[in-house]
Amino acid sequence: MQTRLYFSAAHLPQDIAFIDKSKSYSYTFLFEKVKELRQELSENRISEKIVIIQGTFGIEVFAMFLAVLLEKGIVVFLPKREPNSQLKMELTQAEYLISFSQKQGWQYQKLHAPITDTLLLDFRKRQKAGFVLFTSGSSGKPKAVLHSFEKFITSFKKLSKRHTVLLLFSFDHIGGMNTVFRVYSSGGTVVIPEKPTPKEVGACVERYQVDLLPTTPTLLNAMMIQDIGSFYSLNSLKIITFGAERTSAALLLRLRNYFPKVQLKQTFGLTETGIIPSKSPVENYPWLELKGLEGKDWKIENDTLYLKSKGMMLGYLHTESRPDEWFCTEDKVKREGDYLQILGRQSEVINVGGDKVYPAEIESVLLSMDFIDEAIVFGLKNDLMGEVVAAEIVIKKEFEYTPQQWRSKIKRACLLELARYKVPVVIGLKKNINITTRGKKAISTR
Repeated sequence: MQTRLYFSAAHLPQDIAFIDKSKSYSYTFLFEKVKELRQELSENRISEKIVIIQGTFGIEVFAMFLAVLLEKGIVVFLPKREPNSQLKMELTQAEYLISFSQKQGWQYQKLHAPITDTLLLDFRKRQKAGFVLFTSGSSGKPKAVLHSFEKFITSFKKLSKRHTVLLLFSFDHIGGMNTVFRVYSSGGTVVIPEKPTPKEVGACVERYQVDLLPTTPTLLNAMMIQDIGSFYSLNSLKIITFGAERTSAALLLRLRNYFPKVQLKQTFGLTETGIIPSKSPVENYPWLELKGLEGKDWKIENDTLYLKSKGMMLGYLHTESRPDEWFCTEDKVKREGDYLQILGRQSEVINVGGDKVYPAEIESVLLSMDFIDEAIVFGLKNDLMGEVVAAEIVIKKEFEYTPQQWRSKIKRACLLELARYKVPVVIGLKKNINITTRGKKAISTR
């Protein structure tokens, strides 16, 4: 990656590397900034250390992230106002906290937590660069995932086409890591929006002629609901990639109709495995072919997907177990030849009196109804059945019925497509669906 930085600075000196807060920064600027920060790290004796970088992701944070990696450190990025930030800091056993603000610049703080985790100690002996991401997994508690940077960048050895990309995931997300380093390795441009809202996305696409948009199904649906294409020109878009959460055939069909000239690509990956190369046989149907590229492979056991990858994590911190060759994704899948349909995480499956219900199937039926804008399906505890199917639904504004009329109408429509036990028993009518900072749908009630 250091070679790539020198290559980009030498051959693309005035080409734009980042657009951050409406200001453009060239590859030469990035190269000089990284060199300057490496000197600061050396002067502060912060080489081959475990470092937390805290701040708002942008050109300065990215340059420091690179500088720590090039100094063979283990780096952790924590955004400002990060939930569980104290717990995450403790999990990493970091030696330094480096924080950035526009007013004060970089501030260096030495931490005094002893390094006791065996995985961290073993990896530090190799004098290699690494990074830590967090995943909540099925427990809901953050788990620290250690990656080798050298292994991570193997998938970027082949230069890809240069793109102008809107960045909606930062470096606390495997999708953000993948996006930035893929763009960076090919000499493209990363655009950082002020806020990850539908209107800001539309404005940035128009203003900077963004041609590649990595995002989530939920944010794309929000763009369609607000009809962002009527307010901003989205004609520069050539590719939209989406993942990070479950999707449905009905939503894919909506996307195909709204973006008829754009190539739609589903992506798949996990914090532990990295992003897996994939392709869809038909763009409006939720099936994927996971390509066996760069050592990546997959298998299915008990309807559950297992992956292996050269970019596999080194392991979870603070656990004695180490990853097997095959990683259990906990995703339930269907298979047709070389193609897979991701049905949902094991933790999302609704158990109705012993029958399994996958929320994506119900959401697809709901979103196929012309009066529904958005829906999220989940299970609610029930003394008799164990769980029942529940849904939160946003009705299109041009339709007017009473809440009870809507609930009856929705249930009747569902009975035409679904077995009775799959039909939502509890239906909440909402003005909008909650969206997390990562662009995913969130349940407002349980």
